[in-house]
Amino acid sequence: MTMAQIRTDLATRAAVDTTLETYERAPESIESPAFYVGLQRGVDYVFAYGPTGATVTFDCVIAVAPVESDEAIRLMDEYVDPQRGAKAMKVLLEDLSVSNTASMAWCEVVSSSEPGSVAFHGVEYLAVDFEVRVNV
Repeated sequence: MTMAQIRTDLATRAAVDTTLETYERAPESIESPAFYVGLQRGVDYVFAYGPTGATVTFDCVIAVAPVESDEAIRLMDEYVDPQRGAKAMKVLLEDLSVSNTASMAWCEVVSSSEPGSVAFHGVEYLAVDFEVRVNV
């Protein structure tokens, strides 16, 4: 599985939430709420998985709404809280019953960062980075 295929798969899993705009890479502009696959953090080569086995770690970003908007915190809570069901990033990306893309052996949302902001065309959006590990 190539890095491009992993990005496509992660965006496809997040797109199960039809209210979420999803992107395979950091876009030039967004419609919020938005999910995109950010930078690859690294690759751990796992020879127990075979000669091409690896675990790849990506930063995936959710940008929910302009920072000053009333809905920003409410939306962020929905995407970060794993108890929120199918809207939570952890569930969307990990739970095969929610988003079954058979191309990855497993996907694990390890952590989320402290909320911050990301700017698109001069608008600051409330955002969180998720550390996501994918076994290929």
